[in-house]
Amino acid sequence: MLTPSKIIEIFVKVDDFCKEFESEIAVHQLDAGVHKVRDHKASLSDSEIITILIAFHSGHFTNLKHFYFYFICAQ
Repeated sequence: MLTPSKIIEIFVKVDDFCKEFESEIAVHQLDAGVHKVRDHKASLSDSEIITILIAFHSGHFTNLKHFYFYFICAQ
């Protein structure tokens, strides 16, 4: 079972990876030109989403929706 301290440890590692990845993507990203670019901000960061998915796959849940509502939202 994942303890809160283990989840925080996973989040920190994932967040460090995402920051490094985003800086690399920014270097290699193509210009959109005349096309509109959607810049809608999500309510969860990429690091939070990836951490939730890692916790889901490490647990005993089989349904992501139930896991999110009963484990993540409860915390």
